[in-house]
Amino acid sequence: MPRGAAPQATGQIADNVVGFARALRAAGLAIGAVFTIAAGYFRSRATSETPIATLGLGAYLTIKGELSAGAIIAASVASARALAPVD
Repeated sequence: MPRGAAPQATGQIADNVVGFARALRAAGLAIGAVFTIAAGYFRSRATSETPIATLGLGAYLTIKGELSAGAIIAASVASARALAPVD
């Protein structure tokens, strides 16, 4: 992965959110509604992608021999509990 890829992707996400917020404002929604929708978007992304990232990283480290299968399960449970208040 090129060094500038992650910041560029983050910038693209931010641009998409800003564009979406502008479209909502143009449609006449209040700024509070825009923030509520944006917060829901980020919450759904965090709760859906964190378990995938946790298991993916755990599988990679297990294949390299730096982590056990039990540690993957423990990390998965810990991340689920950490994100429980967000749901």
